[in-house]
Amino acid sequence: MKRALLVVAFVALVAPASAFAHASLEKESPSFKQRLAVAPRQVVLQFDQSVDALPKAIQVFTLKGKNIAGTPRAIPGQREIVASLPRLPKGPYTVRWQALSNDGHIVSGVYTFGVRVPAPPVTDAVGAQGPTRTEDIVRWLYFVGLALAVGGIGLILLSTGAHYGTLFGAVTGGKFVPTFPNDEFATFIMAATVGSFAVELVYLMLGVGALWLLYKTNGKPWQYLVTVIAIATPVLGFYGALHPPPHNTSNYNYIALYFTLVVIALAALWFVVCRLVYPQRVANAAQHATEHHGVPPLDEAVDFTAR
Repeated sequence: MKRALLVVAFVALVAPASAFAHASLEKESPSFKQRLAVAPRQVVLQFDQSVDALPKAIQVFTLKGKNIAGTPRAIPGQREIVASLPRLPKGPYTVRWQALSNDGHIVSGVYTFGVRVPAPPVTDAVGAQGPTRTEDIVRWLYFVGLALAVGGIGLILLSTGAHYGTLFGAVTGGKFVPTFPNDEFATFIMAATVGSFAVELVYLMLGVGALWLLYKTNGKPWQYLVTVIAIATPVLGFYGALHPPPHNTSNYNYIALYFTLVVIALAALWFVVCRLVYPQRVANAAQHATEHHGVPPLDEAVDFTAR
């Protein structure tokens, strides 16, 4: 009887831990750093439990960084994820994989193999060194061009039909003295103020979100202090901009605040539309943002030589 109770207790303690453990890769084909005489026709990953195949569950990169793997699919009965391959020419290849465990945790890894050549070290795998300088330059040029285009359109819309040069000012000695010398300069100041307010408003929302996370995770006092200071910074910025008189729409800062709220509302609406129309793309973007890309997080040790 005692032995039966011990067995039941052991199963009760071990079973939940096993049920909620992260999936582990047990076997892969081609294998880690394998040199093949014949090109493989597929990549097979076998785990210690059933896993779900993510959109990028298996990617096989050539030396030039081109993904040549077919659409990955899961085989639950065999606890495998499989992706077909075209006929591979001689050369080194990098395999990047990721899978969704039963506990909802995404496990991932990278390894290399070679077709009629030695497999390169994992530290030399495609993407291990991050984007090249050319890729960084092209990416930044793209974002700068996009920002200039959107900003230019925004300035045109902001200034269309508006006469900010004569809208803001004060009456001195019975004569109206404009704040800005002309409409163009006034429009530029309005746009810059809207941009500044938008950044401060985003900081404020991030600070409030961080405060909520600290509350949910029993944050430490010094963490609360830093977060409160972070929240106070944009609040004081708004106070300094909106406190000087006049306290109405004749103060251009108030008009800029209204424009900022409209911009934030449009951004939120755009996100909702993307979330409804392209849910998988949004999920992929969020997943990509949480990937390590060779940089180990603070709470995890990553061994790049392991499978």
